Formats: sequence, structure tokens, C-alpha cells
Amino acid sequence: MSASSLVSISKKLSLCSTEFISGDFLRIFDGGDCANFVKIDSKGDGILNVTAEGRFDSDEGFHSSLALQQNVLSNHSNNVRLDNLSITNNGLLTGELSIFTGAMSKLYIAVQDERSEPGKALDNSGKVGTQITLPNCDMDFNVDIVNGPIARARVAYKYNPLNLIFGAHMQVNTHYDDNKTIAGTQCENLCFGLSYNDPSYNLFAISNDLMSANSMISFGYSQSLSKNAKFGAMVEYGIDSNKQLLSSGAIVKLDDKTQLIGNINSMADVQAMLTHSLSKDIKLEISTKMKLNESSYTPKTGIGISFFSD
Repeated sequence: MSASSLVSISKKLSLCSTEFISGDFLRIFDGGDCANFVKIDSKGDGILNVTAEGRFDSDEGFHSSLALQQNVLSNHSNNVRLDNLSITNNGLLTGELSIFTGAMSKLYIAVQDERSEPGKALDNSGKVGTQITLPNCDMDFNVDIVNGPIARARVAYKYNPLNLIFGAHMQVNTHYDDNKTIAGTQCENLCFGLSYNDPSYNLFAISNDLMSANSMISFGYSQSLSKNAKFGAMVEYGIDSNKQLLSSGAIVKLDDKTQLIGNINSMADVQAMLTHSLSKDIKLEISTKMKLNESSYTPKTGIGISFFSD
């Protein structure tokens, strides 16, 4: 399971108020994407937050995006909020609108439409859903009416006496199309997670798509070594395949403005990322990745700068 898929699963299982897997743990195994980028993020007391970004990756080329988001601190007397409206240079348009039906519940509509070059598979979807957030439980149910329809359900429950969080996610396709034939309702995705959260350490076990031939289960542990350093380790096992991967890493705060993140796995993949705040409005990021067991591999390096405006 890659770090990106682990992040995706953790978001599915996360509580709104509490990370299912600690945020620092996920950052340890992030390591940056080794892309050169410039990002401008305008956040303040206005109605909208605006984010513009341009990035170049040696593998995927140039990408740019523009996103609008209604400020959560602005007045929502009509109970309607624009959560996201974004467009990218490859023709992907995304939008999400929330309608708050109560203090702990909302309805939302999310659409995604791609107009790209001929021959490329389109990435379109249209979802309607509801989210209910209780003090110790978070639930989300939605239906993609463009594809399938596909129904998704997610629940995460926090048991405070034992500091435990349990999560589950399921995806069901009601019109599964296999070789242009309808095979009936099929469960396409299923994963579970359990974590123990202590102020100084975090333990978790989380599965990845139990309905797939590539299903895996991950066990992770993170420990605060000091107020400026945290260590993390993770082992991943293939449930129906002979796959194992051991990863370890650390995040170290060098000073009030500088942070270093590094990790290595049993396949000799090494990632590192250095972030430094040049000022309260400007942050510099340098990331690198290399494969120690491949002499022909050319290390990847990326430099990015982010501007924040109030």
C-alpha cells in the first residue's frame, strides 16, 4: 500500500474532530511529491478563499489549478456553503455545495466533469449525500448517480474510555457492468480500521479494499520522542498475495521555522522533505526521492514555494 493510498483510506475513516491516524504519522510517510511548484493561498476574513497553483513534475508534466472555497468563518445565514469550486488546465472541473440542515448534519452535492484530449478516459461523477457528525461518531452516505449508481457509506466511532476509534467504509455498485452485461449489485470496496490514540503514541491497523485481489492490511506505530521529534513505523501485508513492506521514518522540528521529514522502506526507497518558513507569508519546500538498490535510478528533486495572504 502506497503512502497516497494510506492517506486516502484514512480520510475515509476519519472523524471530523479527531484524526483516525495521527496527522504527524501521515506526514512522516508523505515525503513530498518531488515536484517544482508555486502556490498562492489567499485566506482571510472575506467570503471566499482563493488558491492558485502551478506545478511541474518530470513524469507528469505541467499542471495548474484554481480553486475557490467559501470561508467557514463567514456568515452562513442561508445555511448554504460553497465547499469547493476548482478547475485545472487539463479540463477537470470540480464543485461541491453543502446545505446545512442542522447543527450536526448537512446535505451536499458534488460534481466532477472532465473535458480532456480524445482517447483519454473521462473522470466524471455526480454525487448527492448526507453527513452526520455527533460528538463521538461521524457518518457519511452518498450516491454517485452518474456512475453505477454507486452507493458509498462511511462510519467512524470514537470510544473515549479506551481511546479507541473504529472505522469502516463500503462501496456498492448497483449496476455493475462486466463485459457490457449487468451482473447485479456488487460490493466493490470494503475496508476497516481500528486505532488507539494516546497523547504520546498512536497504534493502528487498517485494511485496504478487502474485495480486491491486491487487498492488504497495515499495522502502524508512532511515538513522540520529544516535543520536537516523532518516530513512526509501518508494516504492510498482502492478504491474498505474498507482499510485505516495512517502512520507518521520522519528523524533526529543527527550529521554529524549519522541519525535516524522512523515511525509508524495505525496498530501499528513500524520501526526504525540508520545509522552511521564510516569513509568516512565505514557505519554502525542498523534497527528494531515490532508490538505493537501483544504480541507474536518477534521484528526483523538487523545489516549491507557497505564498499565504490574509
